[in-house]
Amino acid sequence: MALLDSFKQTTPPASISPLTPPSTADAKFLARVAAILRAFKSCQNGYPPSVPWTVYKLNSGEYEDLQRRLKDDVELWGYVDNRVRYDYDPISSTLIIRMTTTLHDTFAAELVTKIKEEFENLKKD
Repeated sequence: MALLDSFKQTTPPASISPLTPPSTADAKFLARVAAILRAFKSCQNGYPPSVPWTVYKLNSGEYEDLQRRLKDDVELWGYVDNRVRYDYDPISSTLIIRMTTTLHDTFAAELVTKIKEEFENLKKD
């Protein structure tokens, strides 16, 4: 019986508690920032969004995390800083990525052509 009682002893509690998964809020936080980073990388790789405006809900902490992660990726940050147009509104907690449309691109090309023509006319005078 004494032998049986010795096997019934409980294991002492571990000194290190097991890791817990991130909370649902943290997971959503990470997912939103990751989705925006993927959108920026898609733009960089030549696959812009199919709509001119893409809106993301993003609180100020998420926006700060996004900025930090962008700056950690020097190549992506350079592209986003120079080529992507986006606005963050802290009041409505929204990030809007604005892409040029075909109409905008056509207008810009026509404007450049017109300016060049005017410069050529000035040279002739």
